Amino acid sequence: MPPTGSPFRFSTGDDPIAQAEHFLATLEPHDGTLPALDLEANPQGPLMSIAQARAFVTHCQARTGKWPGLYSGNTVREALHGTPDPVPAHCWLWLAQYTAHPVVPHPWEGWTLWQFTDGHCGSGPFEVPGVGHCDRSRFAGGTEALAAFWAANA
Repeated sequence: MPPTGSPFRFSTGDDPIAQAEHFLATLEPHDGTLPALDLEANPQGPLMSIAQARAFVTHCQARTGKWPGLYSGNTVREALHGTPDPVPAHCWLWLAQYTAHPVVPHPWEGWTLWQFTDGHCGSGPFEVPGVGHCDRSRFAGGTEALAAFWAANA
């Protein structure tokens, strides 16, 4: 089945299990959906801690049988302080880093998806024909590898 979407949960400092339950109930996972936790600064309140992120992804894995992705950049790098963490390491990494050469935080050896621009900052291209300026991400592989990854993780 071709990719249909990758919804993600914007994290907060609230109860991570309640967030995971709400996420899964709202998402109603089905074939073709590739879920991810969005771990970044929260301008509306407290940031989700790395312990809360562990609880969130572990709960999602227990409920669905698959680890969600982790969408983050500097937030996860700062939270882990360069220390390998076996729980987030189970999650595929959607790296948000608007540089020409991304730096992958530990414990990951590479990124799965790399958001290289928000449509204005980072390395181009910044626009999609018919859409305009927008977030852009790359997959670490070719079309066949993307289809296989999506099938295995959705």
